[in-house]
Amino acid sequence: MIDKSIRVGFIGAGNHASWTLYPCFQYFPQIDLISVCDLDLDKAQSIGSRFGAKHFYGDYHRMLDSEPLEALFCCGGPALHAAVIAEAIKRKIPLFVEKPPAATSAELEQLMQQAENNDATIMVGFMHRFASISVWARKAMASAQFGKTMTIYAREGSWAMPIGGLVRDSGIHHIDLMRFLADEEVEWVQSTKCTDDDKRHAIITIMQFKNGILGQLSLNTLESFSEPSDLIEIHGNNGQWLRLDNWARGVWFRSPGQQRPPWAAPDNPAESSLFYEHTWSTAGTNKSIVIQGYVGEIGHFVECLENGSKPTPNLCDGYRALQLVEAINESAENGQRVIIE
Repeated sequence: MIDKSIRVGFIGAGNHASWTLYPCFQYFPQIDLISVCDLDLDKAQSIGSRFGAKHFYGDYHRMLDSEPLEALFCCGGPALHAAVIAEAIKRKIPLFVEKPPAATSAELEQLMQQAENNDATIMVGFMHRFASISVWARKAMASAQFGKTMTIYAREGSWAMPIGGLVRDSGIHHIDLMRFLADEEVEWVQSTKCTDDDKRHAIITIMQFKNGILGQLSLNTLESFSEPSDLIEIHGNNGQWLRLDNWARGVWFRSPGQQRPPWAAPDNPAESSLFYEHTWSTAGTNKSIVIQGYVGEIGHFVECLENGSKPTPNLCDGYRALQLVEAINESAENGQRVIIE
């Protein structure tokens, strides 16, 4: 059990960290941001002081040697993530680490074993699980009315990037979310791709979950960055389905329990389709970091620190996601179905 004030250090002061993670701390007064580290010391001082830190470092080993921290955050690239995971395990410091937690599943498998042997507390930042719309969808899927889940479709349109980043650095979020929604591991994947130059690509993947759910993942870097382009569709076996648009609007299309023309309103309004939509009200509410799940994931990590439990998603979830990243890329290259061990 950690005291109400949690002494926190943060490794990384780049755009993603400063735009989406540091701002979440305002929602958790028990977080005491003590120190910030970045290879660019000026950036560590600029970003860290903005969010209340007092000590700044250019080497995270020095920070960990100097500061009595009770939790650690890390947001950088996969090589940094893997190195900090190993250091956190050795020092027995609870860690929140961004995705991907390592460059390869083989590297992460070794870290996962070390974490298990040392009873480490490590959370991987797959924020889509904590988006309000995802929580709402899971509750709908669990209802008897929705029935058995049959298919999950996920689509993400992104800005130009190398094809390696399309699946590992961007699509990995939807890969984890599909595992989370299916509540099962993937049995096999089969992918195909098209590419135009070094930054314009599309990959479409079919995946079969072990519980029979059929998944489809569509990723591309063919769109502008002017508008988010995320879509999730989930179909059950009772003629009902869910559509989640850009983390802001969800629709539960429901079949009423009566025979009627499709244009007629149901006698019981409770039998009609349900809409769940975020609205903008007073300044400072319903920010993107709340809607997309960043506040929720950090809130879960803080809660686990306070009650001594283990957070999820964890390194095992990161490992499974990286397995699928590698399988999708392999299948996209050779056109063959890849079995997930």
